[in-house]
Amino acid sequence: MDQDVVSDVARALLERAAIAEPDQVAAERRMFTVLSQAYFADTQRALTGGDRGGRQLAFGPPGTEELLTPVFLAAATQVVAFLVERGVVASGRGMRRLLRTRNSADAAETGPAVPELTGEQWVQIRGIVAQALVTHGQMAPQRADLIAAAVVGDGLTGPQ
Repeated sequence: MDQDVVSDVARALLERAAIAEPDQVAAERRMFTVLSQAYFADTQRALTGGDRGGRQLAFGPPGTEELLTPVFLAAATQVVAFLVERGVVASGRGMRRLLRTRNSADAAETGPAVPELTGEQWVQIRGIVAQALVTHGQMAPQRADLIAAAVVGDGLTGPQ
């Protein structure tokens, strides 16, 4: 799988998560490239921290939030695979546009229209993100669903 596409999708997921976790996303935004490189170099270590406890990587003093970026990279891998299986163009720009995440480069972007996903497909993507947050982020299902709802948006899937 193309690491650039996965990284682009994970960045889009992280940006959308700012709705629910603004301080966390602001902190991770600056570290995204380094965290992505660490994730692709050793996925297991990036998701578990490589210690004997098998806990996810965290930063800052005890009690600081676990990192979202490695979890979103794991989720993005599954989201990209899901969308590719359904024939959606798997370019980073196309994925960002599909996720309705705009940045200055996207605002001026022109190109072919991005296929629309069905409500059911958005529900499945939301489920992929929520499951990754529970499994890899070791979050409570309620918090994971709140973040997944921010990432995908209740407007696309309806309350779950």
